[in-house]
Amino acid sequence: MRENRCKGTNIHNLLRVLRQEGGKAREEECIGRLPDDFRKAVQYGAVVRGGWYPIHWYRTLHATAQAVGMGPGFPRTVGKISATEDLSGGIYSVFLRVVSPAFIISGAARLFNRYYELGTMDIVESRPGYVQAKFHECYGFDHNIWQDMLGGSEGALVAARASDVRVRIVEGGGDGDDHATFEAYYREGRRDSVP
Repeated sequence: MRENRCKGTNIHNLLRVLRQEGGKAREEECIGRLPDDFRKAVQYGAVVRGGWYPIHWYRTLHATAQAVGMGPGFPRTVGKISATEDLSGGIYSVFLRVVSPAFIISGAARLFNRYYELGTMDIVESRPGYVQAKFHECYGFDHNIWQDMLGGSEGALVAARASDVRVRIVEGGGDGDDHATFEAYYREGRRDSVP
């Protein structure tokens, strides 16, 4: 079986959040510690947002960010900040003012494969204030990537004006797991509020 790949957007977002949260020096230290092929691709601009890259690069980037001091909670922070900022800016901000979290959830499965080449996401249950999603065949994921996705799920709900968001993994989602089940509890936010 071929290795899974992720979009360059994931790599760019992680580096952006690393720079925001840890500073330029920590970002440079992280990049400097990457394996040669990956380091050169980042330094010379060969990693483009729309390109596909080996999932092991993303695993390595997460692990290296933690090794330079970002800590074990960093992957979830990356996911949450990336999703919130990506969805709260530009045309999306206008769109999110008129849709509900349930509408965002209904489209989540389609969005999943814009970021990861292999794997599927199914919404198992969705009702006001609750959603459960199952991920299958997510080859090459590790604990850090699952935590990144958990944070992204939280960030997407926050961007859709949900409040009191609590997201957790109820099954799978560890090192070497190609599957996970997430559940989220939230309250519907006001449509006229500012994120």
